[in-house]
Amino acid sequence: MSNIDLGNNVGSITFDSNDNIIAYSGIGKDRIADVKEFSVLTIEEDNCTVVAVRHTDLKAYLYKKDGVVLVVYVSTESGPVNND
Repeated sequence: MSNIDLGNNVGSITFDSNDNIIAYSGIGKDRIADVKEFSVLTIEEDNCTVVAVRHTDLKAYLYKKDGVVLVVYVSTESGPVNND
């Protein structure tokens, strides 16, 4: 994972194997519905999976550890990111 640039991070969601939301930040609060879609993906423990988020300028980096998935949303737009 050392080559992953999360510099344009705009939010995150953490959820468990039962799709329970553990935490969220930034735009993660507006992307809760993504959990159902992400929960059916095959994500190997201790590995990262990257998906393009449909109809957005976002990529989602999914990392699984001990049955908990961390989703970090990164903007693919160039230029400054507004996290307001």
